[in-house]
Amino acid sequence: MNNVIACVDGSRASPSVCDYAAWASRRMDLPVMLLHVSTPLETVTTQQVRQELTLGHREALHGELEQAEQTRRQLLHKQGQAILNDAADRLMRQGILEPGNLLRQGDIAHVLRELQGEARLVVVGRRGNDSGDDMRHVGSHLETIIRTLGPKLLIVPEHYAPPERFLIAYDGSEAANKVVARVAQSRLLSGLSGHLLMVGKDTADNRAMIHAAQSILERQGFTMQAEIRPGTVEEAVTAYQQDHDIQLLVMGAFGHSKVRQFFVGSTTTRMLKTCRIPLLILR
Repeated sequence: MNNVIACVDGSRASPSVCDYAAWASRRMDLPVMLLHVSTPLETVTTQQVRQELTLGHREALHGELEQAEQTRRQLLHKQGQAILNDAADRLMRQGILEPGNLLRQGDIAHVLRELQGEARLVVVGRRGNDSGDDMRHVGSHLETIIRTLGPKLLIVPEHYAPPERFLIAYDGSEAANKVVARVAQSRLLSGLSGHLLMVGKDTADNRAMIHAAQSILERQGFTMQAEIRPGTVEEAVTAYQQDHDIQLLVMGAFGHSKVRQFFVGSTTTRMLKTCRIPLLILR
């Protein structure tokens, strides 16, 4: 696992994906691998042609369809390579030398699962090329990627801003404590100001849990603030992020806590639509 994999599709999110991948590469001292996955073509089969055409036209049109399909494949390949070349140019202007590139065809979630062994971090855009012009639209493959991808996953908005402060959505669960342990050893987040937020009642038990997590991170050199807020997870996290100008949200993608259910469950799409900062998911 020795690469930052940056998923680029030529959408408006692709420049931001490149910029965050370059930021991560510098902080983690890892190379960047650019990945473009094109959607397979839907082909018209010979059987369909025979069913729909009279005998005099079948063979001629079938040959034309095969030629058109081949031309489309070649154009998709050229388009994908052009997207990768543009992304590589952007990375090199930021000092990332010789970024690698992969051009694949298929489903991006499936391709990323195959590449898990090569990825320390995967960077994807919050919107994909399938999202149209609706700025609130979330890429259709994103929830599948969140649910299945093993390495760290960084989901980024369309505009790049180098993170200076991060927020861990914390609930005291085993899953949340694993996130704290991962962050404590993270080169990606080292040196950034950290915040811990627990959503719930301000009880002695909750204070003990969040302060224990705070101590773990502070012993590793992080400057941390910890707070407990009432309300729903969505409202509390959003308000805290705005109050403290947080530029990166961190959470886990395992367990069954209400924090996980909020982010990686029925409300994932709503969160990704409303959140305008990167989301780092640790598994």
